[in-house]
Amino acid sequence: MGIDLGVQVPAVVHVIPHGHRFFGNGRYQRALRRRFYAQRKALQKAQKVRAVRKSAGTERRWMRASNQKLSHEIVSHAHVQGGVSSVWNASPASASGRSGTPHAQAAGPSEAWPAQTIA
Repeated sequence: MGIDLGVQVPAVVHVIPHGHRFFGNGRYQRALRRRFYAQRKALQKAQKVRAVRKSAGTERRWMRASNQKLSHEIVSHAHVQGGVSSVWNASPASASGRSGTPHAQAAGPSEAWPAQTIA
């Protein structure tokens, strides 16, 4: 069993003898994100600062809840199939090859990290 994460369809589960199953609706997610953006833009244009602050985080909370529902569906589907899943994220951001270390191109360890973290 394998899981592919994507943009058009948030998740596709492949089970070798049974085929594949789609989870989530990318169009619905994009439509709601556009709606949140339009609401923020209208409030900012009308200079409604308090309303912008009050609505801050609603998109993030909605996306977190949506992702949690998808992951719960995937885990329950994996439990029914009786298989262990492996997740492959094939997005371009993960394949860029950048390392998370600061100053990765530095010559030595003393130049690669700040002096406070070496000792």
